Amino acid sequence: MLGGSIAPSYSETPSNNAPKDEEEVILEDAKKNDPVTRADMEACMKDWNPQEQMTKEEWRASCKRTLKYFPEEE
Repeated sequence: MLGGSIAPSYSETPSNNAPKDEEEVILEDAKKNDPVTRADMEACMKDWNPQEQMTKEEWRASCKRTLKYFPEEE
């Protein structure tokens, strides 16, 4: 036994003021429910052209998913 050494306690609960790690930030952002607006969809759909490797319907679905996960910051 070492005299005077202090072992860290792992049973302590973390403080609510503790800095958030990247995982916590991503999970919190994923819980947000930002609506996809008509203007956002129209802007995304303008980027589609017949030479794309996706059909227009596939592009539209991709726009919806992308705008839902990465909403524009105002």
